[in-house]
Parts: sequence; C-alpha cells; structure tokens
Amino acid sequence: MIYLDNNATTQPLPEVVSAVANILERCWGNPSSPHILGQMASEQIEIARNQVAALLGSEPAEITFTSGATEANEAVLKHFAICGYDLITSEAEHPSITSFYQTNFPSKIHYIPLDEDGKWELEKLDKLPKVGGG
Repeated sequence: MIYLDNNATTQPLPEVVSAVANILERCWGNPSSPHILGQMASEQIEIARNQVAALLGSEPAEITFTSGATEANEAVLKHFAICGYDLITSEAEHPSITSFYQTNFPSKIHYIPLDEDGKWELEKLDKLPKVGGG
C-alpha cells in the first residue's frame, strides 16, 4: 500500500511506537493527580518537554503540549489576538483557524476571496481596511 494522506497523519517510527507503548504501560496515570501514577506520568511529561526543548534549542518553559491541532491553533491565535493582530484568511480556511476570531474578535477577521482555482485573489488585499498588529 502507498499512503498519500500524510497531511492528516503519518505512520510513526517503530521506536516512537515502542516508547509510547512503554509509557502507556508504566505511567498511565493522570499527570495532574498527586498519587504515584500521576507523579510518574507528570515526570515523563517533563522529560519529554526537556527533550523537545533540547531538540529545538529552547527552554523547557517555552514548550507547551496540546491535545491536537485545534487546541494548538487556538493557543497561537489567542496570543496574536491579545497582542492586537488582525487575522487575514479565506472562507475556505479550517474552522480551527477562524472560529476563535469569529467568536472573540469578529471585527478583526478579514476574508480574502478565492478565485475559481481556489487561489487567494491577492489584488483584493488593497481593499481591506488597514489592519492592526503588534
């Protein structure tokens, strides 16, 4: 089989499957709970946070794990919205991008039309109101 939907998900490497299975077998507790399983799970999350930070050359405090793309998108967009940035997007954008602004900052979301090929009509950018940011 040839899998061509890696945009949605990608087959993990065998060593990743093994590491995840190992953690799920040993440390399956709620990492927010004070009992021993929770403490073990919390410790593993901090180990992972430190490993990711080392790979990225950042500080562990700069690493935030989310449950998935929707939560991650909202976290990033919330940051930019609070900093005063407008969102320029298209009507075809995924709701995980547009819904936060639509719900919380509807006057700060601006849509660029798409042409018949689904490409942004960039010449319409000039017709947008001057948008704020930063």
